[in-house]
Amino acid sequence: MFERKKMANKEQNNHKNNRHHFTETVLWQKARELMSWNYKTVRDNIDTEPLFRDIYTLSYQMPAEIAASYARSFPGDIIKKLHTARELAYRLESHFYLAMDMEYITEDTFNEFSQKIKEIKSHINSHTSKFKQRK
Repeated sequence: MFERKKMANKEQNNHKNNRHHFTETVLWQKARELMSWNYKTVRDNIDTEPLFRDIYTLSYQMPAEIAASYARSFPGDIIKKLHTARELAYRLESHFYLAMDMEYITEDTFNEFSQKIKEIKSHINSHTSKFKQRK
């Protein structure tokens, strides 16, 4: 038991020393930019349209989950947080499809969003793969 705890502490310290602060990561920066862009896109209707309120909520939850992953010490815990961030990205994408279908946003706005979310999902997948290799 002592040996297992010692090994866990060593892994935890190595993991902490190799990580940057979450604000320095491209993933979190992109998620933050998307949150700001989404808010500017939906803010005029946020009080009257529940779909836009959901878009805003999902938008600020995603960078929060990414940031929370940097508070974790073990790869398995980090992966769980990144999976949650990816889930939020897919839910957000679904909401934008609905907003376009209901003609709340233009196709150009949707396409701009689509490009941004695709990039974020790619970064999330890359981070997840990196931590799966450490597991």
